[in-house]
Amino acid sequence: MPLTDVTPYGRRDWPRRALGSLALLHDHQERLVLVEPAYGPTTAAAWTPGRRTERAGAGGDDRPLKLVGGAIEAGEDPRHALTREVWEELGLPRAVTAEDLLVCEYVPAQPERGKPDGLNLLWRLDPVAPQEWHRIRLPPEELRGVHAVPLDQLDRRTAPALARRIRAAHTALSSGVPVFLPPPPPDGHPPGRHGAEARR
Repeated sequence: MPLTDVTPYGRRDWPRRALGSLALLHDHQERLVLVEPAYGPTTAAAWTPGRRTERAGAGGDDRPLKLVGGAIEAGEDPRHALTREVWEELGLPRAVTAEDLLVCEYVPAQPERGKPDGLNLLWRLDPVAPQEWHRIRLPPEELRGVHAVPLDQLDRRTAPALARRIRAAHTALSSGVPVFLPPPPPDGHPPGRHGAEARR
């Protein structure tokens, strides 16, 4: 539902959009640090502080992993939102600056889920150091585990949309230029200008 504001020129309806702030985290070996939701089917063993799954797909892990991060609350700075989310999900302090922005992704509405269109902002953060793993504390009602996943295992351990998002972030890391990521083209249509586009 749009927000309504009264201007000197009359009433204006402002759109509501879903906004997310997400972290691109690596460990000291350049593996992706991803978290395992506490919902959905899995046969993975319960996680305990200080332990991480080092081999993607090992131990029967069949639940798609996700990036650390979440929704930006009303009136919240996206950078502060990510700092809050990293603390709530991992118990690790991380600062986020404007220069850390890697990807701005447009996500179409999902009417079947009652979800409006929106934007995901993906930021690079300082790596998780070896001595930090034992400090990680997961909220048990939200997360079941934390995993260090090699990039070549990305497609096995994440949903396609997330794998696409992470690859766009690595493109931005390599080029030093933030990327705008539009939705993928419909099946059967040529990509055209619908792929990741770097800011020029």
